Amino acid sequence: MNENGWEHLKTILSLTDNANPMHYYHDRLGSIRNKLWKNPKLSERSKWIHHWERDEFQNRGAIHTHEVVWLLKN
Repeated sequence: MNENGWEHLKTILSLTDNANPMHYYHDRLGSIRNKLWKNPKLSERSKWIHHWERDEFQNRGAIHTHEVVWLLKN
């Protein structure tokens, strides 16, 4: 594994308040969720009720999320 070879990511994270990559990932995921999925103009046909998510890491350490969303049909 190349734990110290991500210099560009270290530079990006050093410029943010989120020095921890996991926090940075969840901030970005939350931003996507709030600005796109929960935006009434973009989701006219349904209302976001609840969601469940699970974070997993691949062998090389890359994070990804599985998510289930409950929607109320308008």
